[in-house]
This record gives sequence, structure tokens and C-alpha cells, in this order.
Amino acid sequence: LLSEFVFFSQSVQYVQSDFNPFFGSISTGNWTTAHTFQMITKPVAIDIFVQHLGVTIDKATGSLLYFGRLTLVDCFIVDLTRFKNNAGGDQSLSLIGTELGTQLQLTLNIQCINGMMGEMCDMTCNTNTITNNNFVVCTNNRTGEYFNCTYNSYNAQVSQCTLCVTSGSVFNGTCIVALQETYVGVSSAFRIWTIVLGCLLGIAVLLILCLIISYIIVRNRERYEERRSYKDTTYKDSNVYHNGRATRPLLEEDEWTKVSRRPVSAEAEDSYARRTVVSTTVSRQEHQV
Repeated sequence: LLSEFVFFSQSVQYVQSDFNPFFGSISTGNWTTAHTFQMITKPVAIDIFVQHLGVTIDKATGSLLYFGRLTLVDCFIVDLTRFKNNAGGDQSLSLIGTELGTQLQLTLNIQCINGMMGEMCDMTCNTNTITNNNFVVCTNNRTGEYFNCTYNSYNAQVSQCTLCVTSGSVFNGTCIVALQETYVGVSSAFRIWTIVLGCLLGIAVLLILCLIISYIIVRNRERYEERRSYKDTTYKDSNVYHNGRATRPLLEEDEWTKVSRRPVSAEAEDSYARRTVVSTTVSRQEHQV
């Protein structure tokens, strides 16, 4: 097996070990040789590739694929942003491969060299200016900014650094005002009332939609009843009557001429005149009485 170490920072460093025989596990030999890397700043990640040179067999079918080929076995990734600088202390890791899920035991020891300090080993601090509260002014070598940091004499490191505000373009060696990074959040009451008002608004919108749908349904039903009542109503068109959907006229045009009128005799007219006179006379008598 062959192990390759790739360090990622402002620059990339690549280190390759020798091939080692593998019989299921490796815990001795040059496989366990410590590697020391010196970089400008603290690296952000380490990628470890384990490769095999020799016979390659398909794990699904068991057939021979290659006889002498360099094949990637597994890959391990170490996120160094989760590890602090620990002068003289080792940190043990148990990594799981991303390809085959094999296990790798790794020991890290991250230290700042050349008197550099800070989480990324990119600060230069003047320890002669340490105050009684263990505050010290440091300079970031990458950005040129000044920070007010807390100095830890036990491991010769600084932490909790805040950006300094200078009154002029030239720094006088002291941090006059420390710029406190504040994050203005939203109060819990505001969030609660926002949620409540949002729920009420949603309910109001649903009620309005229900009212609109109900109005449309009622209006359509009224129009349907009006059309139905209109169809069932008898109406007259000229001298022809219609009843509902019927188209047969109730009175034909020629019914006036179908039945002939009988002539009125003279006797009938005299009888009608006498009845009229009698009734008129009686009416007058009753009026006089």
C-alpha cells in the first residue's frame, strides 16, 4: 500500500510514502513514521489517499481486472479548522474512509512556529506589552490589521482576539478602542407575534376565499331558479298563448270563423226588451219606496 498526504493552505504540499505490504492491517513499520510539515499558515485540511499496486479483483464478481495497476483503495479527509493549536500535545483521530469505509488511526500535533500565534498561526504579538489583564496587541501578517487578544502564558498562545480601531494611519502600539463585534438579533417576542400574525392572516385569507366561493355558488343557484321559473311561466305572444315549454297555441287563429253565429229572431229581441223594462221599473219603484 502507498499513502499520500496532501495539505491545503495558501499553498498545497504533497508527500508520498513508500509501498508497504498489507496483510489485513498495518500497525508497525515505516507506515507509522511521523511526517513533519512546515507551512506559512495553519493548513485548513489534510487529504490522505491510500493506493494499491498489484492485482485488482472485482469485489462483486471476483474476476481478475488488472494484474499490475495502481488503484485507489480509500480516501480520508481531516478538517483542521476543528482542531486548536496545541503546543506539545498530541490529538488522536479515528477516520473512516469515504470509498470503502476502512479505518485509519491518526495522531496530530499542530504548533505555531517562528513565534507566530493565533488560531491560524498568522499573528505576531509583542509579549512585552502584556497588561495585568493578560491583554496583548497582535498584528495579523496576512491582512496587516491589529487585534487586542487574551494571552495564555501556559501554552504561549492568544485567543479571543478583537479588532482594534486606530485614530490615525500609523499605529502607536496600543489598542485605543476595541471594536466589539455585535450581532443584533430579533427578540423572541417579535418572532412570536410575527408567527401569530402570519397565522391570523392565513386564516383571514381562507375565510375570504370561502365567502367568495359561497357567494358564487348562491348566485349561480339563484340564476338557475330564475331560468327555471321563467321556463315554467305562461306568457302571451300576440294572440297566441304559451305555457312553459309548450309551443301549441291555446287559441287558434281561425277559431273565430269556425263557428257560425245564429241570427237573432224578432221574438227574442222583444222578450229581451221586456225583461229589461221590467227590471228597470222594479228598480225605480224600490228607489221610490
